[in-house]
Amino acid sequence: MNVTKYFYLSLTGYRIYGKISNLIPTMHNVEPKFIGKKIRKIRLSRGYKQDYIALKVGLSQTGFSKIETGETRMTLERASDVANALGMTLIELLVWEEKLRM
Repeated sequence: MNVTKYFYLSLTGYRIYGKISNLIPTMHNVEPKFIGKKIRKIRLSRGYKQDYIALKVGLSQTGFSKIETGETRMTLERASDVANALGMTLIELLVWEEKLRM
């Protein structure tokens, strides 16, 4: 899957325009445990099991578990695939906060 090069995001009245590379040049800037915890919270809030998301992303359940626990880093492409499997964009995943859930 090809990650969109440009993004538009509107959260609580703030509008952000720009190149995605300016926001997150690499996933190395994102702490694996932080993003993994976020993915787990979103997955559980939507009632998905690890093996379901892992299958949609093309990973084993163990491989996906390592993402959620922060044992492994993801590429932007993999992060985008995980976000899509959770029903959101990569940008939405990265800026998601528990208080923003509806």
